[in-house]
Amino acid sequence: MTVFAGIAGEIEAVIGATLTAKLLAARGGTVVFVPKHPKGTILSKIVGPEAVCKLIDAFGVGELHLPMGTARGRGAVRDASVQLFKDGKSLTEVAIKSGVHVRTASRWKKETKAGDIGLGPLFERPFDK
Repeated sequence: MTVFAGIAGEIEAVIGATLTAKLLAARGGTVVFVPKHPKGTILSKIVGPEAVCKLIDAFGVGELHLPMGTARGRGAVRDASVQLFKDGKSLTEVAIKSGVHVRTASRWKKETKAGDIGLGPLFERPFDK
Protein backbone atom coordinates (compact mmCIF):
# COMPACT_ATOMS: atom_id res chain seq x y z
CA MET A 1 0.00 0.00 0.00
CA THR A 2 1.35 3.41 -0.98
CA VAL A 3 1.34 6.02 1.75
CA PHE A 4 2.70 8.92 -0.30
CA ALA A 5 1.61 10.62 -3.50
CA GLY A 6 3.55 12.08 -6.42
CA ILE A 7 7.33 12.16 -6.24
CA ALA A 8 7.18 11.08 -2.60
CA GLY A 9 5.31 7.96 -3.74
CA GLU A 10 8.03 7.29 -6.30
CA ILE A 11 10.67 7.62 -3.57
CA GLU A 12 8.61 5.35 -1.32
CA ALA A 13 8.54 2.67 -4.03
CA VAL A 14 12.34 2.74 -4.03
CA ILE A 15 13.29 3.05 -0.33
CA GLY A 16 10.07 2.31 1.56
CA ALA A 17 7.62 4.37 3.57
CA THR A 18 9.68 4.63 6.76
CA LEU A 19 12.79 6.03 5.08
CA THR A 20 10.70 8.29 2.85
CA ALA A 21 8.97 9.75 5.91
CA LYS A 22 12.36 10.23 7.57
CA LEU A 23 13.74 11.97 4.47
CA LEU A 24 10.72 14.25 4.14
CA ALA A 25 10.78 15.11 7.85
CA ALA A 26 14.43 16.11 7.54
CA ARG A 27 14.42 17.81 4.14
CA GLY A 28 10.84 18.12 2.86
CA GLY A 29 10.28 21.28 0.82
CA THR A 30 13.89 21.44 -0.31
CA VAL A 31 16.09 20.11 -3.09
CA VAL A 32 18.52 17.33 -2.20
CA PHE A 33 21.35 16.19 -4.41
CA VAL A 34 21.52 12.51 -5.25
CA PRO A 35 25.29 11.94 -5.31
CA LYS A 36 27.42 9.68 -7.46
CA HIS A 37 28.71 7.88 -4.36
CA PRO A 38 26.68 7.70 -1.13
CA LYS A 39 29.48 7.67 1.43
CA GLY A 40 29.67 10.70 3.71
CA THR A 41 26.81 12.62 2.13
CA ILE A 42 23.96 14.35 3.91
CA LEU A 43 21.52 12.09 2.14
CA SER A 44 23.27 8.95 3.41
CA LYS A 45 23.23 10.36 6.94
CA ILE A 46 19.46 10.67 6.68
CA VAL A 47 18.45 7.43 4.94
CA GLY A 48 21.62 5.35 4.94
CA PRO A 49 24.04 4.46 2.15
CA GLU A 50 22.02 1.45 0.95
CA ALA A 51 18.95 3.60 0.38
CA VAL A 52 21.05 6.22 -1.39
CA CYS A 53 22.32 3.53 -3.77
CA LYS A 54 18.70 2.63 -4.52
CA LEU A 55 17.90 6.30 -5.14
CA ILE A 56 20.89 6.58 -7.49
CA ASP A 57 19.66 3.55 -9.45
CA ALA A 58 16.09 4.87 -9.62
CA PHE A 59 16.60 8.61 -10.16
CA GLY A 60 20.21 8.98 -11.26
CA VAL A 61 22.66 11.57 -10.02
CA GLY A 62 21.31 15.07 -9.64
CA GLU A 63 18.73 17.19 -7.92
CA LEU A 64 15.69 15.64 -6.30
CA HIS A 65 12.92 18.11 -5.41
CA LEU A 66 11.20 16.94 -2.25
CA PRO A 67 7.63 17.98 -1.49
CA MET A 68 6.86 19.40 1.91
CA GLY A 69 3.33 18.11 2.42
CA THR A 70 2.75 17.63 6.11
CA ALA A 71 6.24 16.34 6.79
CA ARG A 72 7.47 19.73 7.93
CA GLY A 73 6.14 23.20 8.49
CA ARG A 74 2.54 24.24 9.04
CA GLY A 75 1.02 21.00 7.75
CA ALA A 76 3.03 18.95 10.24
CA VAL A 77 1.94 21.23 13.09
CA ARG A 78 -1.70 20.90 12.06
CA ASP A 79 -1.55 17.11 11.82
CA ALA A 80 0.22 16.86 15.19
CA SER A 81 -2.46 19.13 16.70
CA VAL A 82 -5.25 16.96 15.29
CA GLN A 83 -3.59 13.92 16.83
CA LEU A 84 -3.41 15.70 20.20
CA PHE A 85 -7.16 16.36 20.01
CA LYS A 86 -7.77 12.74 19.15
CA ASP A 87 -5.66 11.81 22.18
CA GLY A 88 -8.04 13.84 24.37
CA LYS A 89 -5.92 16.94 24.98
CA SER A 90 -7.65 20.21 25.80
CA LEU A 91 -7.81 23.21 23.50
CA THR A 92 -5.31 25.12 25.63
CA GLU A 93 -2.91 22.17 25.80
CA VAL A 94 -2.99 21.76 22.04
CA ALA A 95 -2.44 25.48 21.42
CA ILE A 96 0.54 25.58 23.78
CA LYS A 97 2.16 22.34 22.55
CA SER A 98 1.63 23.28 18.90
CA GLY A 99 2.76 26.88 19.22
CA VAL A 100 -0.41 28.23 17.61
CA HIS A 101 -3.06 30.66 18.75
CA VAL A 102 -5.98 29.15 20.62
CA ARG A 103 -8.30 30.33 17.81
CA THR A 104 -6.29 28.33 15.28
CA ALA A 105 -6.38 25.27 17.52
CA SER A 106 -10.11 25.78 17.99
CA ARG A 107 -10.68 25.91 14.24
CA TRP A 108 -8.68 22.70 13.76
CA LYS A 109 -10.68 21.04 16.53
CA LYS A 110 -13.97 22.01 14.86
CA GLU A 111 -12.70 20.74 11.51
CA THR A 112 -11.64 17.48 13.17
CA LYS A 113 -15.06 16.99 14.75
CA ALA A 114 -16.68 17.71 11.40
CA GLY A 115 -14.47 15.05 9.85
CA ASP A 116 -12.74 17.51 7.53
CA ILE A 117 -9.21 16.62 8.64
CA GLY A 118 -7.92 13.09 8.55
CA LEU A 119 -4.68 11.60 9.71
CA GLY A 120 -4.35 9.54 6.56
CA PRO A 121 -1.60 9.73 3.98
CA LEU A 122 1.00 12.39 4.42
CA PHE A 123 -0.25 14.60 1.60
CA GLU A 124 -3.98 14.12 2.04
CA ARG A 125 -5.65 17.46 2.62
CA PRO A 126 -9.37 18.20 2.92
CA PHE A 127 -9.43 20.01 -0.43
CA ASP A 128 -7.98 16.95 -2.19
CA LYS A 129 -11.15 14.93 -1.57
